[in-house]
This record gives sequence, C-alpha cells and structure tokens, in this order.
Amino acid sequence: MGHSIVNKITRALLCVFLLVALGVYGQQQGCPPGLFGPGCSPCTLDAECVVETGSELATCNTGFLYDGLSTVKGYRCNPTGPSLVNSLLNPDSVVVQCHTGASQGAGAVGGFEGDGTAAAQPPASSGDGLFGRRLHQSAPSSEQYCDISFTVQSPQVTVECAATSCLMGAGQANVVCAKVSCGCSDGTCNDDLLIQNLVASADQGVTWECDSAGVVPETGRTQCTLGIEGFAVPRIETSCVTGECLVPTEIAQLEASTVEIQTADAKPVNNLSWNWILAAIPTFVLTGVIGVVGFFSYQLKAYWVSGFGMAVTDSKESRGSTVESFEFKNLCVYVRMAEQVAVQKRHALLGKALTRHDTMHVYAMNRKPNVGESVVKRAKKRLGVKTSDDVELPPEFVQKVTRPSKAMDAASQVVRLHDGRKEGEWCVLKGCNGTFAAGELIGILGPSGCGKTTLLGSITGSAMDLGQSTSLSGDILINGRPRVAHQVAYVPQADHLIPTLTVRECVKYSALLRLPRDMSPDEINDRVESVLRELGISHIGDSQVGGSGKIRGVSGGERRRVTIAMELVTDPSIIVLDEPTSGLDSFTALSLLKVLGQVAKGGGGRVVIASLHQPSKDMFFGLDKVILMGHGRMLYQGKPESASQYMADAGCPGNRSTPTAEHMLEVASNAESIVKMLRAKELADSAAGKNVSIGSPEKPRVPQKGLDGEAVDAKLCSMEADGKSVLMDDCGSDVSPVTDASLSSTGASMNEPKHSLRRELSVMFWRTLVDIVRNPTLLFLHVVLALCTGVVTGAIFYELDFTSIGVQNRMGGTFFALSFLAFTSLTTVDLLMNERTVVLREVRSRFYRPSSYLISKIALDGMLLRVIPAILYWVPFYYMAGFQYGSYYASSYLFTLIAFNCAVGAMSMCVTIGCNTAGQASFIMNFLLLFSLAFTGFLVNVNSIPAVLRWIHYLSVFFYAFEAMLSTELMGVPFTFLYTPSPGQDPLEIPDIYGDTFLVTLGFNPSDTTRDIAVLVGIYYGLCMMALAFFVIRLPRTESLPRQAAKKLHQMTAALVSRAP
Repeated sequence: MGHSIVNKITRALLCVFLLVALGVYGQQQGCPPGLFGPGCSPCTLDAECVVETGSELATCNTGFLYDGLSTVKGYRCNPTGPSLVNSLLNPDSVVVQCHTGASQGAGAVGGFEGDGTAAAQPPASSGDGLFGRRLHQSAPSSEQYCDISFTVQSPQVTVECAATSCLMGAGQANVVCAKVSCGCSDGTCNDDLLIQNLVASADQGVTWECDSAGVVPETGRTQCTLGIEGFAVPRIETSCVTGECLVPTEIAQLEASTVEIQTADAKPVNNLSWNWILAAIPTFVLTGVIGVVGFFSYQLKAYWVSGFGMAVTDSKESRGSTVESFEFKNLCVYVRMAEQVAVQKRHALLGKALTRHDTMHVYAMNRKPNVGESVVKRAKKRLGVKTSDDVELPPEFVQKVTRPSKAMDAASQVVRLHDGRKEGEWCVLKGCNGTFAAGELIGILGPSGCGKTTLLGSITGSAMDLGQSTSLSGDILINGRPRVAHQVAYVPQADHLIPTLTVRECVKYSALLRLPRDMSPDEINDRVESVLRELGISHIGDSQVGGSGKIRGVSGGERRRVTIAMELVTDPSIIVLDEPTSGLDSFTALSLLKVLGQVAKGGGGRVVIASLHQPSKDMFFGLDKVILMGHGRMLYQGKPESASQYMADAGCPGNRSTPTAEHMLEVASNAESIVKMLRAKELADSAAGKNVSIGSPEKPRVPQKGLDGEAVDAKLCSMEADGKSVLMDDCGSDVSPVTDASLSSTGASMNEPKHSLRRELSVMFWRTLVDIVRNPTLLFLHVVLALCTGVVTGAIFYELDFTSIGVQNRMGGTFFALSFLAFTSLTTVDLLMNERTVVLREVRSRFYRPSSYLISKIALDGMLLRVIPAILYWVPFYYMAGFQYGSYYASSYLFTLIAFNCAVGAMSMCVTIGCNTAGQASFIMNFLLLFSLAFTGFLVNVNSIPAVLRWIHYLSVFFYAFEAMLSTELMGVPFTFLYTPSPGQDPLEIPDIYGDTFLVTLGFNPSDTTRDIAVLVGIYYGLCMMALAFFVIRLPRTESLPRQAAKKLHQMTAALVSRAP
C-alpha cells in the first residue's frame, strides 16, 4: 500500500514537471497533437501522455502497429533516399500524423475497426501551428485521414499534404489513402515555380508503409516509405520513429481497478454450513413450543371430549364452599387527587346539586379565579361551550345573599361528603355496612356517580377501575371470617367474550382455567353442564356467542347469562354483578333477574348482589333487599316493601303514582333529601348503639379546606407500620384497614393459580387456534396473498442471469420480499386490540398468567401468520427467480426471511400492547417500518450517510436481514459486468466480477453474515420479552400496603374482632 502511494506521488510530480518542460514548450513551438517538446517529436514516456491526455492511465506506445485504442499516431522521419530527395528536403523534416477517427478513451469502441469509417469527428486543430490552417476543411468528418509535411531546403518552404479516405486498422502498420491535396502553410508555393509544379502534381493518392519487424532497438527507428502518386518523386524513403498516447476505455479502467478487489474478496460465505441453523432458531423454537403444548393437550385429552357424565346434584355438599352469612363493615374508598382538581370537582358538584332545586341561588366564591381558569372561561363563553362546572343563573334570579338558604346549606353538606381523610384525597365511598344471608338477592340502586360500581369493586376485593391511586379500607367477612378471593365472583357490566367460541366452550375454558387442578375431567364437565342448566342456556350450548364481526351469535340476554355462567362455574359464595340488565328490554331484564334469584337460592345458597340502574316495578319487588346509594353513602338498606315508609318517616315522602324505585332515585339525586336520609340513618344507628357518623356539616370529618377556604378538623388515628403511617378513620372494633386476606388483590396468596402452567398453555393454545380456524379470513388472506405474490414476484424476476443486471434484480427482489412481509405484520394490531378487553379482564380475574397468553399468541401468530406465509412466498419466488439452488444457500435465505418476519411481527405486537388504540399502533408501526427501510442499504449507501446519523442503521431490522440474505446469495459468485457506453449501443462485458465486489461497493460487509443473523434472532426474542414487560406494566393495579404492615394490621384487626361483644 505504501509503495503504491509513493509511486503515485512520484508520477504526479513527474507529470507536473513534464507539463511545464514539455507541454508548455511544445505548445509554444506549435506542435500538432501527438508530438511533444521543442522538436515536436513523438512521445517516448508515459508521463508525456498523462500530461497530454489528462488520464493517469495513459501510456505511450512506440510500436509501429496500430492498436485498438489508437487515436492519433505520429511519425518523425529523416529522408534517406533517393539522392534527389536527400538534396531536396531538410533532414529530419518529414512529419506524418494519421488519425484513426476514434476519440481518446474510446478506441475501438469509437468505431476504429480498420474498415475505413470512424464514429468520431476528426479533432480540429486550433491556432497557427503547423496544421493550424487545414487544407481539407471540406473533408467529411467521419473519414480517417493523415497529415503529411516536409520542408524543402531551397527555398525554405514547408509543404503540407492532407490525405483523406484512408484505410488503417488495428494490428496493421500500413496506411492507404485514396485522395491527397498539397499546399504551403504560408502561401509561398507560388513564389517558386519548381515548388508550385511539385505541389500541383500530387493529386492521386498516398501510401504509407513501415517495416514493423525491422525496428532497431537502440534507436527505435525503422524504414518507412511515403508514396505520393503524381508526385515528381513518387516514393520517399525515410528512417522514422513513432509514438502515440493510448488511453484505456472506461470499461478497461474499471477492469483494472477491480482486479485487486476480486483477488482479495473472492471467497465463500462465512459459516455457510451452519448459518441456516442459527437463522432457523425462531422456527425451531416455535415448532417446539407448539409440539410441547400439543403433547400437553394430548395428555389432557379427557378434558376436551364432547361427551359428559351425569350432572352432579346442586346440593350444598357438592359445593366447594358454603355461605351462611355475608357481611362488609365500614367500607371506604379514597382516591389521591391534586388539590386544584379536588376544588374544581367540589364546585362542579355544588353546581349540579343546586340545579336540581326549584329555586336558583347565587354562589359567591371568595377565591378569585386564576389566569388559566379565566382564559378557559372566556374561551368557553366565546365558543358557546357549557360544562358541568358552569352554573349560569338567569339575571332575574341574581341576588346577593347574606346567609345560605336550606338548599344551599344541603348542597354544601353533600359536597363535604367527598372530603377525604387528609389533603389530596377524594372520598368515593365511606361508612358502608351490610349483612346478608345465604339465598338473598340484593339490588343496589342509585343515580350515576353515586358509588355503586365502587361498592361492588370493594366487595370483590378490587377497585382497579379507579387506578393505582385507590386506597381501600374495611372488612369483608364470610361466615365471620375474612373472605378469600375465589369465594367472590365479579361479573362486569360489559360482556367481553370471544365471539367465535360456543356457549359451552366459553364456560368450559373458564372452568378449566379456574377450578382446582385436582378435579377430574368428569367433575369439570358435570360442573359446566350443571351451570348451563341452572342459567337456562343448555339448549344453546353449541351456538357461537357472537356479538362482533360477522357472527350474529346468541341474543343479548343470553350473552349476559354466558358471562354469569363463566363466573358461576367456579361455584362462588358471593356473586357480584355490575348492572346486568343494562341494554336489555324490560322482559329480558326481568327474566334475567328471576334467573339470578334462582342462582341465589340454588347450590346450597349464595348471596347475589347486583347494581340496577332503573329497575321496573316487578324487578324491584323481586329483590330480597335493596340498598340505596347517594354520594358514596348508603341511604337505605332493607326490604323493598319497607322503602316507601322509611323515606316518608325520614321526611322524603313520595307520590302514590310514582314507582318506589323511581322515587328512591329522586331522593338520592336531591341534596336536601340526602341530608334527611343520612340524619335518619344516623339516628337509627345511634338508637341501635352503633357509633357511626354520617359526616354532617355540624361535625366535619376532614382536614381539608371547605368551600369558604377555612380549615376543618377531623378525628384521625394512625399506626406506624414499617416506618409508614397508615391512616384509619374512627379506629375501633368496627373499622379496620385493608388486609392481604380480604381486599388486596395483589397479594402473593391471591395470585397463586389453582391450575398448572401446562393446563394454562393447553387451554390458551386451544382457544387461540379455535378462534383462528373459525374466523379464517385473516389466515386465508395471509396464505393466499403470500402464495400469489410469490408467484407474481417470481414471474417478474424470472430466471435471473449472472450479470450486473442479475445482481440488481436480486437486490430488488430481496428488498421487495422484506417489505411485503413486513407490512403484512400490521394485522397483529387488530388481533390484539379486539382481544384487549377480554384479556385484561381475564388476567385481572386470574384466569391465567400474562405469560401464558403471550406465549400462546406469539407461538400461533408466529407459526400461522409469519412462518407459513413466508415459506409460501419463498417457494415460488426463490426458484422462479433462479437464486442459488444449493441446500445451504436456499435454507439460509429462507430461514433468514422467516426470522425477519417473526421479528417484525413481535415488533408489531410490542407496539400494539404499548398503545391505547389501534390507530396509534398502526401509525407508530408504519413510521418504524418506513424509517427502517431508509436504512436498509438499498435506497441509500450506508457509508454515504452522515456520520451523525449512520449509527441508526444498526437499529434497522431490515438492514440485518437484507445484508445477510444478499451476502448469502452473492458472495463468492462470479458475475459478468455489463457496460453500455451510450443508449442504443451493445453493452461490453467484463467477466468474473465477484459478488463480493458489488456488496463492498454498495456499503455491505459480506463477512458479517453470521453476525447479522444472530442480531436478527436476538431482536426477535428481545421484542418478545419487551412485549411481555409492556403487558405486565399496563395491567391495572391498586395501591396495596406493604406486606409486613398489612400483616401487623391484620393481627390488630383479629384482636379487635375477638374482643368485640
């Protein structure tokens, strides 16, 4: 390398010297093209030609045979005979220049084939040099021609002759010209009669013959004969030297520059024999996981048979747990909230309370609005937008008041019901107590936002819908002991089911995932059939659930019963339902409520609690007990028949024409009525000896700022637990904090599944596979489009040759294959989004572990929608296009394509889990894919990217797959480079240009193939782990006490309960 650089520097310096010493002087002397120096002699050094032509590859040819690259061949000759010529001409004055008609750097390509034609125009001389004024201006530009000159001794006259229509060819030394015309350069021929006659007689033709074999090595001279027909001396013998500058054609230069690269890089693919094994790891793992789970399923085949045994009797002894009494004590739910947000909620709540009265009042706030609130208020006024916190009063009602009226006072008291235990808390639920017996159906009534759903979530031990800022306290007791999670079943308001599964399959997979692992297949099957009969849906057991897509499925009421059956199959002691009649007509709702009553009384007795939005008269009186909620407080609890009298005694009588349930909702929506009901409840509890406060305005309970900005005192007590203060309201035997055995849903004991991972994976694989098979549109599109696109693409790139065009087409075909498969991965977005609500509910209810769901999803999605379509695309495309047929080459290409497709599918899954909507996920995936495409190395040479951005290509999954697949296909394979000088001309060929040369030229490193495949596989598994992490992080969870603190609090609670009378 160093020696080469020194040679280049030396050559450059020599060129500069010769440019000054030869070129400049030669131009001053008026030398014609091809002659150099003061004496206008032919070239003798390559450096002279470098200066003359400007090409570093130019060489000086001193041979007398014409070359295929010849353009201008110059001769300087000394006349040697006959004697007349020696006495007539000056020594060393004969100069001959023959033009082949080709341009420099083109040679034979330009048309110099010795056929008497030329494709390039003869170069026109300029200036007043020896041939500055040409005598053959009318000669056709396509002819080959020669310029001849000699100097007569006396008088000193230079005679110039232009010979045209010449024939000369590569490998020949002789030239024959058909026409010649002579004259004097300075016009002095007419001054001498002898010269005039001599010039006029030359009008026939010219021959130039040189003895190429008789060259004298010491001088480089040989004998040449100039014959001019009609000339007084027809043959002039001369002793000549010759020289010409040869410039390689562009294609020859390319050959010279690539010889070293071919020799250095022409080698086979690194680790070719086991690259395919590395690339096939994702395929092998997916196949292995599916095979192992299939083996598990075969071992559990008894659970999947269609036959069922005799149903067990719904006796008390058959149930896993029985209930005699169910009780919850002083349930409280607080939510952390910014003080500014809490103040705004109080103002909005006050406005709602005031608008429900017949008389409007003016509410004057002592606090001035801040700049942000003023801007928002002006914007809403200009836009005409009204929200719940805007209390607009008609002008005729605006008046200044000195003290609040009864309605204003009642609204303020209702607002204070939401004050928390400390600043920054909002009370959602407080002081809720209830005792129920087995077989009772309890209905919870109240207006929207009164706390019904929160109470149900507290009973089930999870208020996750409130978020991580939720704080729970209170006791849930079944038969006098803290309840266990599996004893309570929660049925959400919405029916989140897999539409392709049948009714029986939905209940069955719930049973398989949630019932104890020691139950036999017959017992599980009997339990499923028993539940179907109990809810009256056994006749539709084989009907698909439907409800979404093109599957109509069962009716809304039947679908709601399926949701209940999925919880009832676990045989819980308490069943909690959130508005089960929402969206149903009155008849269906009444039928469902009757079924719930039968569920409560069946199976040895259960407690069924359901929130009802607006029950009919028959539904209301079909309940065993009614709970009326208002602003997080229990306003009434008792028999439906006693509700009217109780409200009348509390000062809230109703009209006879108004149904009792509707009147109760009106009472819970009126601030004055709520205050009256709370006072009546407080009096009743005081008479019963209970120390329960309703949070009246006379006895404020919160250490927060009131509506007038003044602080209020509250009664609090605290207990230190592991350095953290645990606040409790009204510490005593009736109040206890949340313990890990009662309300906490995140304790370790609560999360332990009752079933093995083997059963989980078997059920999840079965469910996912059934869903795909019964809804085959997506799978069909993946398979058919992949196969058809592979055939079409194979036809487009059919039978690629081993030329530079074949290299380009191989790159284009590989790039298209990666792009096509990458964008088909976006179907994962819809798949996951459609199941999100179902999966979140089931994981939260501990149906299965998050990892079980993701393993089944990744395995089946990878095999059915990534591996199989990639294979179907590869088979026609690879063999129709004529890629390498060797097994190692084909398998490496295929498995790298599969690994890439799996990696992009995992990326789509990861992005979808991290996004909230399908639109967000699709947008981010499109951006990531397009951005990665820019750094593939196909659209832009990676080495040409600015250094500050070049590192990004290491993040592109396209780059690793593209480089690995191209290196496998091109490395070590000889190609023929085709060069077309200009459109319409036949291309020239340079054979044996190895694929390594193309790869290096395009910025790829062929030796990194194994590394690229390993990184691609690593990206796939890294994205799978990231998807699992995102899934776990995004699961809703509640705030739980530290485990040791919860243990201490549980011990204190047990001690207090044991001392209670």
